[in-house]
Amino acid sequence: RGLWLPVAAFLLESLIGPLASRTSSDTALWLIVPAEYILLGVFLWCNRRFRLPAALLSAGTALNCLVIGLNNWRMPVSSRIYDMPQLAELLEKIESGKLPEYVVIDSSTRLPWLGDVLHFDCFPGMSFASFGDFFLGVGVFFLLLALMRPAAGDSRSPCRPADGPYRNPASRE
Repeated sequence: RGLWLPVAAFLLESLIGPLASRTSSDTALWLIVPAEYILLGVFLWCNRRFRLPAALLSAGTALNCLVIGLNNWRMPVSSRIYDMPQLAELLEKIESGKLPEYVVIDSSTRLPWLGDVLHFDCFPGMSFASFGDFFLGVGVFFLLLALMRPAAGDSRSPCRPADGPYRNPASRE
């Protein structure tokens, strides 16, 4: 239900850069990021019938919203980014303000351990994730499992062809 809500949140995220170039990045973040999280919260509420996935997705969303909200609507990124030459371009964009939704962790960062501090080398360009992102990933996994499961009372096997013009009429059960 409400699949348009996270799509709208994603589209709002894409407006941060253009809006930040016309106003201050603080104004852009204060306008857009809370609206994104409201849309995500409504989506999760509408889909609460998926108990475990909704709980995991809600926990991840809440953790990310908390750390971002406490840090002026910016996601803190591990200071280990300074030690990674392959991320120099990303670091330059963060420090120059071209990626205003991120900030490198320093002594003023609130709840830095909830920021993007988990380091992964397996995906180029996506080296850091947060604990909230971990909950989001596990939640998406369980949501996909729930969506693939046959509905209660549905006796059809997902591996058996349904009745229709392509079914072998010789096979009667």
